[in-house]
Amino acid sequence: MMCNHLVSRWLVGNILRGTLLVGAVFGGLLLFFDFLDALDRLGQPGWTVFRVLGYALLLQPGRWVEMAPVALLVGTLVALAQLARHSELAVLRTVGLSPYRLWRLVAIAALAVAAATMALAEWVVPVTERLARQWDEGIGVDAAQRSPRRGLWVRDGDRFVHIGAVRDAQTIGDVWWYRLEPGDKPRLQAIDHAPEGIYDAAQEGWYFPEVERRTFQDDAVRQETLRDHFWRSELTPETLAVLWVEPQRMRLDVLYRYIQFLQKNGGESKPFEAAFWRKVLLPLLLVVMATLAVPFVMGHSRTVQLGWRVFAGTMLGVAFFLLTQLSDRIVAVWGVSPFVSALLPLLFFAFLAIALWWRIEQR
Repeated sequence: MMCNHLVSRWLVGNILRGTLLVGAVFGGLLLFFDFLDALDRLGQPGWTVFRVLGYALLLQPGRWVEMAPVALLVGTLVALAQLARHSELAVLRTVGLSPYRLWRLVAIAALAVAAATMALAEWVVPVTERLARQWDEGIGVDAAQRSPRRGLWVRDGDRFVHIGAVRDAQTIGDVWWYRLEPGDKPRLQAIDHAPEGIYDAAQEGWYFPEVERRTFQDDAVRQETLRDHFWRSELTPETLAVLWVEPQRMRLDVLYRYIQFLQKNGGESKPFEAAFWRKVLLPLLLVVMATLAVPFVMGHSRTVQLGWRVFAGTMLGVAFFLLTQLSDRIVAVWGVSPFVSALLPLLFFAFLAIALWWRIEQR
């Protein structure tokens, strides 16, 4: 019993070390490419080589979450192939290590990687990603000029609101309200603009010292200035934090609340829903990707070179990224359910793993 326990720990440890090794190699390459990509910022005020390197480093936690399935697949392949190369895997099979038990140990290692990856995605990536985006878009520029890449559109009853700048955690700027007349053929009725607004937690809304309003009448445009204007809204500073973070980099709870906010206000929530389901399904996907490695090793034993196995694993990783991109396009073009699109890569590799395992069982 103790021997079985030691063998299990030894195998799981080898898989985890292989995954860390592959992750370090891939991570180093991605850091290098991110550094090269950020070098064009050196011409901007305030940017130095050290700041470029710091910016590239801030992006790496998110990169690891993205490459975790591929790193686990290739790392498991490398670890098991090394054991097969030195006949250690053959000895273990001789003394009773069945393919099912090997799969169970691989799944345990995959769940350990999943736990670490989810912890990174939930507590580290949102912070580093927001810092990287703010650093990229705000450094060397006056805070009042700082604005997120895509801004934020919000529907508020018969008004559409665009927030163009986030000054700090409690202050927004360059806010535009477009009010439409009710009816089957809505017509633009008024446009309001405020240079700055401050969040009032007690009143659950935003206070604007000054708002410029233009009202469109039949034969004229009337202009007026509103003082001490208050906008009651469910849009909180926490929700605004998504301006700096891509959907796949957000925490699950924040992502869920933002999806609810978009659905309630008539916003486009499908990209965020797809990111939500992809994060929820990540642990299961990691188990499936690790499962793919076992048939490669059990089916070829020592007859196949390690380099071929690594190449095959890398190609499967490329296929995974391509399929993920394809599923995103399916949501955008065909309006497929975000849950289905997030499930497609998982189902594809699950069927592939089942087919490979069935082939091994037939031998």
